[in-house]
Amino acid sequence: MASDLSCFLAYLTSSTALKRATHCMYAYRTSSQDGKIIMGQHDGGEGGSGDRLARLLDLSGCHHMIVVVSRWYGGVQLGSDRWKRISTVAKEALERGGFTKVNLKPQGKK
Repeated sequence: MASDLSCFLAYLTSSTALKRATHCMYAYRTSSQDGKIIMGQHDGGEGGSGDRLARLLDLSGCHHMIVVVSRWYGGVQLGSDRWKRISTVAKEALERGGFTKVNLKPQGKK
């Protein structure tokens, strides 16, 4: 797993488009051969974002998965709204790809 992850991240960071990204954050969740859960994350300069992505993978039941979110600064300060956007984009990607094992959509009042 470690060599696969290293190769994937090297490939990802060699991408011309991602080299220009202001922030490239990721989290992964997998297991060792003995079943031990292995998790990791990288904030990409957006403090705390890797932890949020790792929590999303955990809550969604994803396994043997990496989620990557890149952000380009466009001249507008997002403030705390950036956390919502990072989480939303990652969640949508996992759902569209069919990778989630649980429903992450908020439940309405009954």
